Amino acid sequence: MHILLGNVIKHASLPQEEINIDISIKKDHNNTLIIKLSNNVSTKVDIDDANKKISTCKDLLSQKISIDRTRKEDGSGYLKIKKVLSIDLQRPTYNIVVDNLNESYCFNTEISFNINGLEKIKV
Repeated sequence: MHILLGNVIKHASLPQEEINIDISIKKDHNNTLIIKLSNNVSTKVDIDDANKKISTCKDLLSQKISIDRTRKEDGSGYLKIKKVLSIDLQRPTYNIVVDNLNESYCFNTEISFNINGLEKIKV
């Protein structure tokens, strides 16, 4: 969650007091945890430029995870979220949906994964 909230502060291009964030967390009947986050973005942000960056992020998310790449990533944080889900939480399936910035200057993300068998790994 801290990665998502950090993204909002970093990429909204708004003073913190003007940022609006809606977060929804629910568990469905299949024991899938669904996290939805929506936030406003400054109207000064170039939508086309933002969506090009989002497209690059989506491309990276579709690739096989690389620990080295995850450590070096200094953009969206979504590769780190992918690493947490696939490696740290050992989720065999998960979904990370990153929507394009829309004309209302609203940005949406949805992350879902099944929580069956989820346990804290002892280190």
